[in-house]
Amino acid sequence: MLNVFCISGTVINKPELTVMPYDIKQCEITIAVKRPYANAQGIYEDDLITLETWRGLADIASLIAPGTRINATGRVDARINEKRPTERPQYAFVTTRLDIVS
Repeated sequence: MLNVFCISGTVINKPELTVMPYDIKQCEITIAVKRPYANAQGIYEDDLITLETWRGLADIASLIAPGTRINATGRVDARINEKRPTERPQYAFVTTRLDIVS
């Protein structure tokens, strides 16, 4: 089985760094990714995707400026709400590698 994603996009806002208990760092980065097709008006829209980074990579990710183009790889994490297990799972893109594209 394979659970891998590879995505390229532009950072749209300042990454949010959070320090969890036991000094574990987590950073969320929202990127805009152009769709490969146009809508009915001929406009190529963007998908907004939030990436998660943890620990040392979170420190680095928090320094990335908006407008920077990045490539990210990692895994998709399905999270089930224990209070409502019949609901659909929420998905997170947990990033294990970030590359800045120049």
